[in-house]
Amino acid sequence: MVAHVLQRGDPRLKKRTQRITSIDTSIRAAIAEATETLHEIRKRYAFTRGAGIAAPQIGNPWRFSVVEFGGVWHNLLNPQIVACSDELAPIRDGCLSFFDVRGMALRHTWVVVEHMELDGKIYSIEAHNLDFAALLQHEVDHIDGNKNNNVLTNLQ
Repeated sequence: MVAHVLQRGDPRLKKRTQRITSIDTSIRAAIAEATETLHEIRKRYAFTRGAGIAAPQIGNPWRFSVVEFGGVWHNLLNPQIVACSDELAPIRDGCLSFFDVRGMALRHTWVVVEHMELDGKIYSIEAHNLDFAALLQHEVDHIDGNKNNNVLTNLQ
């Protein structure tokens, strides 16, 4: 099922999410819904630097995001940035929940994100490409309830 993407002003976008402690049927269904929603959005729009959707954007309280970058899809359950560059770089950023707005964000030039996958195992993603690193940071911002702290202060 394709979910409605919450838009700016909805208070659910600023809530911190709940850690996933078990991968039960409701979590799998929520991730499937997010994945299907992002697939449908990707059919309509040609995002050139990847795309992601976080649980809060479709009204779910859990700590997960679904991300596509370079044709590779990731289910990021309980993701956290465990290492990052000291260097920050400005990058143009957009958001499905602020679809009509684009801004500049300062992002770490590389990050390492640990997360759980649907098999329950913990994995690490090293993103040394600025576009991918920025996408992962954007998604972690969403699930931490921090979305817009880095981006929409510099609207363009």
